[in-house]
Order: sequence, then structure tokens, then C-alpha cells
Amino acid sequence: MSARILVYPGAFCCLLFPQPGLVLAFGLLLFALELICFVQQADRSLDMRVLLRLLALLFMWVTPALSYLFETASWYMGYQMAVKPDFYFALVIPCTVAFNLSLSLPLGQARILPSSTDALTGWALLGFGLVIQQITPYVSVPIGMQFFVFLCGQLWLVGLLFVQQASPKLRWYLLGFGATYLFYEALQQTLFGYAIIWIVILLCFTLKTNEISQKIRWVSVGVIGILILFLLSFKYEYRQQVWFENTQTSKAQIFMQMLGQRLLHPVDLVKPEIIQHYIDRLNQGYHTAKAMAYTPVYEPFTQGATLMQGFRAALLPRLLDPNKPQSGGKENIRRFSGINNQPWSSNIGQYGEAYVNFGIAGAWLVMLFYGLLISGILWVLQRYFPIPWWPFILEPVLNVEKDIGMSMNHLCKSMMFMVVVVMVCRVVAPPAPPEGG
Repeated sequence: MSARILVYPGAFCCLLFPQPGLVLAFGLLLFALELICFVQQADRSLDMRVLLRLLALLFMWVTPALSYLFETASWYMGYQMAVKPDFYFALVIPCTVAFNLSLSLPLGQARILPSSTDALTGWALLGFGLVIQQITPYVSVPIGMQFFVFLCGQLWLVGLLFVQQASPKLRWYLLGFGATYLFYEALQQTLFGYAIIWIVILLCFTLKTNEISQKIRWVSVGVIGILILFLLSFKYEYRQQVWFENTQTSKAQIFMQMLGQRLLHPVDLVKPEIIQHYIDRLNQGYHTAKAMAYTPVYEPFTQGATLMQGFRAALLPRLLDPNKPQSGGKENIRRFSGINNQPWSSNIGQYGEAYVNFGIAGAWLVMLFYGLLISGILWVLQRYFPIPWWPFILEPVLNVEKDIGMSMNHLCKSMMFMVVVVMVCRVVAPPAPPEGG
């Protein structure tokens, strides 16, 4: 049993003394332990649950604690949490302990399922996915087909992993291509978080076991962390300029100009206003706190209604249920936080949905079962499907800003989609029989 698992129960001591500084220190300790676990496991056999544990700690625990810690500072003008720290962490600490421990259950040895047709499958999925991505912006897709088309576009990533697996000599070149294309797409859509997650996944799947020394891994983590800070320091400005300013300058030029300014003045990364910017961008607990302040004062607990609605929506396609709620979380924000006409997409998050259903007393149980469900799905994937499909199914779940219903919708639909694609691939290019068979 990993020693980090034994540390988690100690977090309950923070409930007795919920000072932001103490909570922050314990959260950073857990984050460091999970980061060590991630660096040690970073290869093709990566358990993606460690990324989810890291993100849950960072977005829901560490950055909200920083917001509470700095809220009285004269320089801090960022997001103000809507509830007191003892109330907020009474939700977050039990939920995180239950969630992360359920995401730490041993799943046994994965079955690696190589096939003689992996290269053909990979190139076919890679090409098909890229074609779909290029033509989609120019085609009017009916709302009932949009998620299906989105999944088709994501197949290029599955294909890239298949080709990496089948052609190990090309894996670093393929990583370079994948990272470049993801970065290009991020410039166009300003979805840098998505690109970063997938680049990290591609990098891990490129590594062979113990190929890179621990020292180089830690140096790489430091460099990647600094690059992410550079990006966060001007991402909002870039998005505002691209979205709302009428300029003839290309998006790549705008990005490089902003990056150049930061590189010429690296000290700006530790300026108070930039530190505040980091906290605001990473603090997903802000909207959860809004929901905690609004519910049940103005909106009663739903007693599981939104969870059941989410499961029902996940199992039924929109073609069969055209009236099911739209994804994006705006309805949850309006209903449980009282925020109307918000100009950007936000959500109360997974912790927030657990809270608005059963309050603090029951939220931790929701997160426990949600974590067990994710672990169960990964167990199935590891035994019955090739490695390249694992991140295709689990990557969207890493976004803790989404509510549980949205995550379940992706898990159910993408697994059904995956099964169909796998069956089609086996019909079109059946694996060769074993020698002597």
C-alpha cells in the first residue's frame, strides 16, 4: 500500500482547525505526494486517476485555500469566496479524501492487447479524425449529432497512440506532431487546458518504463510547470483580444507577442496581480462556494434529482430525448447559485453537484461512489480494450469544473461509441491469427 494513502485520513484534523494556512499546508503535502506518484508512474502504463487526484487537490483545495489566505491582503482583488472557510472545507476535505482514496484502489495488472493491425487501425483513425476536425467548422451539424461528430474528431488522438504503439521508432516524432497540432488548435479555440492535458498524456504514452531517469523527470516537471505559469499569466488577455477585439493580426502573432513580453520580463510572474490571476484561473471552488451560499437558502437540496437526471441523460441520446438539458452547466449556475446571464461558461463542479443534492453530510458519499465508478470503468478498459482507448474515455473526466452529469454523459456515450468503432475496425481489418493456430 502506498504511504500517501495513509496520509489522507490526517486531513480530517484540518476540520478541527480550519485556518486557511493549515489547510493549505496539508493540501500542498497531499499534492506533493500525488505529484511524486505521477512522476514515478509516468510511462505508457500511466494510471490516469493520478492526474484526476492531482487536479482535484489543485482546483478544489489548494487554490481556494490561497484565496481565503489572501482575501484580507491589500493587494488581493481577486475572487472572494462566498462562504466562510470552515463551511467550505467541511465539504471539500471529506469529499477529496473519499474521492481520491476511491481513485487509489489497486486494479491489478492491466492486460496489454497488441495486434498486428494496430498500425493500420492507427493511421485510419488518425486520418479520419483529422478530416472530421477540418470539415466540421464548415458544416451545420444537427444538435442531436454534435456529440457524435465531436467524438469522431477525437479519434485522431486514439489513432496517434495506436501508431506510436505499433511504430516505437517513430514515437517521438509522432509526439512532436501531436503536440504541435494540439497547440495550433489551442491558439484557434483558446482551450489551452485541454491541449496541456493531452500533451501530458501523449508524453507519458511515449515514454518507455524507466527510459528517463528520475532526475530528468523532475527537471522536466519544473520546466513544464514554469511554462504553464507563463501561459496562465497572459491566457486571459489573449482570449479577450482574440474574442472581442477586431484586429488583423493573426492569433499566432498575438500569442507570440504576449509570450515575448513575459519572457523579457520574467519577474512579472511573481507580481501580486499575476499571482492573483493564477489563483482566479485555477480556483474552481469559487462557483462551488457560490452554490453552497445559495443552496438551500433559496433553492432546496434536490435529494438526488440532478444525479438521476444526469444518469438518464447519459443513457439516452438526444435523438430519443430531445428535451433533455443542454450541457455546459449554465442551468446549474442559474438554479443553484442565482447567477443569470453569465457571459462565459461555468459550472458548480462535481463537488458542487454532490452538495446541492445531499448537503455536506451526503456529498462525500456521492464523491466516493463517483470515484469508485471511475475506477471500475478503468478496470474494464484495462482488461478488455487496447491502451489507446483509455485516455479517450477518461480524459474529459479530468475536468473537475464539469458536473457529474456531464462527466457521466461523456463516459456512457464515449464507451458505446468506442465499442462500435472497435467492432468496425475488427470487421474491416481483423487481427491475424496467432502462428500455429
